[in-house]
Amino acid sequence: MSNKKTGRPRDESIRKRILETAVKILMKKGYRETTMKDIAREAQVSKQTLYRWWKNRAELLMEAFAENAEKTVLFPDTESNIFNLEEFLK
Repeated sequence: MSNKKTGRPRDESIRKRILETAVKILMKKGYRETTMKDIAREAQVSKQTLYRWWKNRAELLMEAFAENAEKTVLFPDTESNIFNLEEFLK
């Protein structure tokens, strides 16, 4: 039996809007006050969409955080990965 999910694939523009909205709300309200209901309302999607794509609030926020960190963390552009890592950690 296949474990492949059926149904419509995720719309990347909606996924990005949800993740950006989640970060915005998280930064404004903090983790405890950030709810799936608030994220859904602000991102203009249903809560059902959120729960179809993420198991829970923590999973959604972790993906949002990971994607946001990937965009905002800049590494120095040098020939040495060791140097890059040392500079990043300073």
